[in-house]
Amino acid sequence: MYRTLCFATAVSILGLSSPALSQPTSSIEVDALAFGVPESVSNMDLSPDGSRAVFVGAGPGRTSIVYIADIAAGTTAAILSSRADPEALRWCGFVSNSRIACRYSAIVKSADGLIPASRMIALDITGKNVKELGQRASSFDWGIRQHDGSIIDWLPGDGSSVLMTRNYLPEGGLTGDSNISRTKSGLGVVRLDVSSLKVSSVEPPRRTVSNYMSDGQGQVRLMGIPEVSGEVMLTGRVKYDYRAAGSREWTKLVDYQDDQFHPLAIDASNDSLYALRKREGRFVLTRTKLGSGLAETIVATNPKVDIDAVVRIGDGQRVIGYTYADDRRHTVYFDPEFKALSTALGKALPNLPIVTFVNASQDGNKVLLFAGSDSDAGRYYLFDKTTKALGEILPARSGLAGRTLASVQSVTYPAADGPRSRPI
Repeated sequence: MYRTLCFATAVSILGLSSPALSQPTSSIEVDALAFGVPESVSNMDLSPDGSRAVFVGAGPGRTSIVYIADIAAGTTAAILSSRADPEALRWCGFVSNSRIACRYSAIVKSADGLIPASRMIALDITGKNVKELGQRASSFDWGIRQHDGSIIDWLPGDGSSVLMTRNYLPEGGLTGDSNISRTKSGLGVVRLDVSSLKVSSVEPPRRTVSNYMSDGQGQVRLMGIPEVSGEVMLTGRVKYDYRAAGSREWTKLVDYQDDQFHPLAIDASNDSLYALRKREGRFVLTRTKLGSGLAETIVATNPKVDIDAVVRIGDGQRVIGYTYADDRRHTVYFDPEFKALSTALGKALPNLPIVTFVNASQDGNKVLLFAGSDSDAGRYYLFDKTTKALGEILPARSGLAGRTLASVQSVTYPAADGPRSRPI
């Protein structure tokens, strides 16, 4: 059975120069409306030279809009829009100073009912030269192309290409005199030029692989292989193979396991894999050297809750800390430089003590960060390490800017399995 999934590319727009702003008011109705409006700035990214930012903002109704902000000039320009019919723009990131890649997604109809789907595109920061990054769909595709792939490495310093997983679907049922059809099937990795769309294979497509992970420096180092029962049913168990630096040989890292091990990131600066591993009922953060011996150390634990993610910075995605949540979310920086910087910025912004590092310029001198609190929706800032200058870019929720918000308080109450704490 051949099934085609129709998915339109988001449309370029002109004429919008800045995110829509709501006027502060004490009206309860308008206050409620302001809380219900999506973020005016989300998923911001910094250009390699640190001069521009790209982000997704909310437009009228369900519209999502991609903006480019000229940080020095203090201006924004809308370059791309989607009206959620059905697609919505999710995020964009800089591949070079002049070109970005974006993901959009939708719930769409197929022969099997409603299914989630997503696509990747690239375009200039002017909104022109929009190109699809995934393998083009064919009416002869044998199956549904829900997701066309994901960027797993932004290839810092390259300036035009990324490493991207690609879902390959074979073709079937061709008629006529042509014998040309696609036969590759499964998940592979390609090096893709986002301007010319020139593609070179990095990992051949394998039907047995569910995901790949790169070290942020152009080398694929980890491969996830789900367990299959009876050749058709996934059991939920996954094993992982890895490569040593500079090698093309795959070696077993962990055997098939059920929710005991979750790889998060590979940091090329110390040739290590950061992962969550179950210990005494809780996920702890571990670091494993991807060389001979696979020496594993525990980086962080919490006796009450799971460690849930790592924090990364820069195009090479160096790991600088981790996060967990109890009655509120916490970020802990173990990198000395960013630990000190977080403390200093927390003091410089006393009303916005929660500091999150988002990205950095290619030379590392300019840092994009987000600062907020329980009573402030937060703002994006650019910090210049050379001049020690800190400048606000935009508030995350312009409709709440200037409004007095209540502080979060936690309430602890007894439960059958011990005390529980919830924010109110």
